[in-house]
Amino acid sequence: MLGLCALQAALLAHTAWDKSDTADEPTYIAAAALVWAHRDYSFNSGAPVLPKWGFAAALRLVDPAIGQTPPEWYRAGTTCCGRAVRAACAGISSPRAAPPFS
Repeated sequence: MLGLCALQAALLAHTAWDKSDTADEPTYIAAAALVWAHRDYSFNSGAPVLPKWGFAAALRLVDPAIGQTPPEWYRAGTTCCGRAVRAACAGISSPRAAPPFS
């Protein structure tokens, strides 16, 4: 019985590792930083507010610098918190337009 439990746990862990999609994490982290620091709910407005507050509370526990988040959404993810969060948020792009094609 213990062997079956261990096998099930291993299969579940493998599935979670393989199937968990975290492509939108930088967006949620930046939105949480804006909610915490500026009470700005407009960034990522399609997402519910409660998870943003959950992310913000977790970020605050890990890094008190969340309160120094700049108000611009495109800078929020790259300057809001510690080195690990900045690395996770590196995928958030700037609103500057791409250079025109030649």
